[in-house]
Amino acid sequence: MHLAGMASGVFLIATMVPAVAYLPPPDPAQALLRAFTLTTLLCLPLQAQIHIRTRRSRS
Repeated sequence: MHLAGMASGVFLIATMVPAVAYLPPPDPAQALLRAFTLTTLLCLPLQAQIHIRTRRSRS
């Protein structure tokens, strides 16, 4: 379950970074996209840690 969330997060980052770089939206929208990208990027290690803990507790 956590790996699916991580995959969608990586997909969102992979689509938002080029969108902000090559199709510059208005400034408020660009700031929101950057903040969302940063938040998603910072959540990936936390999701990985939860996944590792859940895998260890099942063994």
